[in-house]
Amino acid sequence: MKRVSIFKKRCLAKDESGVTLIEASITTALMMVVLTTIYGSFSSTQHALENTGSRLRNLDEARVLIAATTKDVRTAVRLQSGTSPFLVADARTITFYANLDTTSAPKKVLIYVDNTSELIEKVWSADLGSTAPNYTFTGSP
Repeated sequence: MKRVSIFKKRCLAKDESGVTLIEASITTALMMVVLTTIYGSFSSTQHALENTGSRLRNLDEARVLIAATTKDVRTAVRLQSGTSPFLVADARTITFYANLDTTSAPKKVLIYVDNTSELIEKVWSADLGSTAPNYTFTGSP
């Protein structure tokens, strides 16, 4: 009986074969494909998250700018009855008279979008000595 058990062990040892170089190469190639796919999905997810954060910041800034601009436009006043408070109003520019933080003379406000798509606001105070309804605005904003 001892002979049989030794013989069985030797047969099992001969039947078991190792991994060939081709099998190892194919396995490595498949793992590289799987890992590259996983890395690509993580990378694209990270990129999408960064873009979403940037867009949300831009929307928040736009919301603040629109709120401030709306507040300024709502304070528009006429210098005299029968006239418009708005001097210019087109697609990229608006100029008007407004009561911004003042109880005296209104201020002249220019809001426009420049060539780089930035919203710019300039405000002029009425010149000293000018009176209603003939205010003058010659100073710099």
